[in-house]
Amino acid sequence: MKVNFTKTECLVINEKGEVVMKGTRSKDNCYLWVSEENNNSSTCLTSKENEVKLWHQKLRRLNLRGLKRAITEEAIRGLPKLQIEEGNICGECQVRKQTRMSHQKLQHLVTSKVMMESINVVIDDSSTDSITDVEPDVEAFD
Repeated sequence: MKVNFTKTECLVINEKGEVVMKGTRSKDNCYLWVSEENNNSSTCLTSKENEVKLWHQKLRRLNLRGLKRAITEEAIRGLPKLQIEEGNICGECQVRKQTRMSHQKLQHLVTSKVMMESINVVIDDSSTDSITDVEPDVEAFD
């Protein structure tokens, strides 16, 4: 495939030298693409979402019962008559509804007072072994 750009148009040419697509250039450098095939078999690839899902998203994740009620009461202008199946939940809403589990409580709670007493005992035990008698220098204090 080759793509040739000129000042007025753009041509897409296949390996056989045939023009497959032609684009007409506008003033703002945009191209309007037109199919040049005889059978018009080239189609634009699109994705189509479920209309209920699109309205669910447009209405800020309104639940399906609320959407169904809005349709029957005609509460929202422009909302089409949709066929809503109960029990369908979109993936984003399902993730938001998940809850966190609490952690299990510890069996042996250590309070800060008990913790500090055990630390003091360890420090006191280790400090008594290394104490040496030091006589104060009398001349330094005079």
